[in-house]
Amino acid sequence: MREFWFAVGSPEARRSTVWKLWTGGESAYIQSRMMGWSTKVSFHESGQCQWSMTSEWKAKNQPTSPNQARHILKWTRPHPLPNRAARVFCIVVPETELRPISAPEDLQKVQWLPPPATGHAMNVECYITPVVKGEFTDLPYAHLATLSLTSGACFVALYHTAPMSDKQLLNLRIFRGGAAAQFGGPPPPEYRGVGVFRDGEGVYGMTEFVPAGGEAA
Repeated sequence: MREFWFAVGSPEARRSTVWKLWTGGESAYIQSRMMGWSTKVSFHESGQCQWSMTSEWKAKNQPTSPNQARHILKWTRPHPLPNRAARVFCIVVPETELRPISAPEDLQKVQWLPPPATGHAMNVECYITPVVKGEFTDLPYAHLATLSLTSGACFVALYHTAPMSDKQLLNLRIFRGGAAAQFGGPPPPEYRGVGVFRDGEGVYGMTEFVPAGGEAA
């Protein structure tokens, strides 16, 4: 498998946006449909990672700026050990951020994860494995997807729910404040955003949030 789509919630009720995971060669990528074709997260064999504007979007919208300007954030990921995968990213979808989405959308290939309980978030943990043969064992969380890399290593996603920490709740307020400042007032209620964080283990991730805030409909 080289492509996988997931969302939290259900098509008929409150839900997250659709997230896509995919691989190409020795690189892995993450993108939410809220980003359209404008940005993506990349994990390269060298260990270099970045959240960047896509080359196509930049060529159309910022053709005169240098290519380096398309990188929003750059960092270095850990490498897997011979017998242990490296945790490289986390996608966090808090229960408070689920909303009905009425816009037409192709959901045929989407795998749906259950909504987290009140005060909790769905966490999708992303790993890069060493070259493996046979099945994975001793997984810390439930398996979501395994996408192959050309070397025989894999990009693996696992999922679990966890209570929102005080730090995560603070981050949500900061993300919403930043969105309001960017718009000069409350953003439209249908908008969705992502905020980047770095956890206590030094691993980067993204939290999906509703810029307008407020209670779920």
